[in-house]
Formats: sequence, C-alpha cells, structure tokens
Amino acid sequence: MKSLRYSGSTLIAGLILLVCEVQASGPLVLSHRNLFTLCAPMDLSAELLSAGQSRKIGLTREAIEHEIESRLRAADLFKIETSQYLSADVNLSDSGDAFTTSLSLNRYVMDMGYGIGGFVTVWTTSTLGTHEGDSKPILRAIALLTDKFLGDYLPVNQRECDQN
Repeated sequence: MKSLRYSGSTLIAGLILLVCEVQASGPLVLSHRNLFTLCAPMDLSAELLSAGQSRKIGLTREAIEHEIESRLRAADLFKIETSQYLSADVNLSDSGDAFTTSLSLNRYVMDMGYGIGGFVTVWTTSTLGTHEGDSKPILRAIALLTDKFLGDYLPVNQRECDQN
C-alpha cells in the first residue's frame, strides 16, 4: 500500500482554500436556515439530573413535560414517538439554590451508505438561575426556553409548517 506524503505548504494551501470557501458561503443567519426539521412534529423528554434536590423543592419530570407539551400542542407540533424530540435537562446544585436548564432539539439521522443512524442535536439553548427552594422559577425557565425555541423554530420553518 502506498502512503501519501504532503508537505507543510501543501497542507497550509489546502486549509487556506477551505477557509476561503467557508467565508464565501457567508455567515450563518438563522432566519435563512431552517432547523433541519421540515416542520415535523416532535416528542419530548425531560431529565432531572439532581433527583434528591428536585424532591426537596417539589420539582417533577411530569411538571417539566407538561410545560413543554402544552406549548408544543398549541403550535400543533407535539406527537409521541417521532423521529425528533425536544429534551429538557434540569440540574440543581447540591448546595445553594442555583440551577441550570437546557432545551435541545434532537433528530434521528441515518447514514444510508453505512446503514448507521442515531440522534443528533440540531439546536440547543440553556439558562441558569436560582430557585430559592421552589420549583416555580425552574418551570418558568423551561416555559421561557420553550417559547424561545418556538419563536426561532416557527419563522424559519414557516413554509413547511404552512403546508402541513
């Protein structure tokens, strides 16, 4: 088997061409790109990464899912067992009242050449805050993240959503 050898200048020239091509394609503008979903309905998943702390403040996975599901249903985007889902992760600090929460759109993709598939994250957002011993600020944060997602998702997928 023959090995290929490239000089440093050849590699640098290749990288320069690649950078020029990427720059020529222009900046990524959210309003010009859809979120790779074609307005398909989505399922949801919620994870509490700090179960003990969650119980102390009365936060449940069901409450988180309810916040997300109601908004997806209002936008006519909720469906169980689809090829994409919104996932919400909530993590509470072990000491104090800090929390982080993230919302991600995950889509199943398949490499037809190799027959390999799996879920990939195509969009994500997160926030942090304090809960002061109550679940309401966390649920509000989830609601706001879901509203932000829908505010980004619906305009860039409007044509596909209007056809459905």
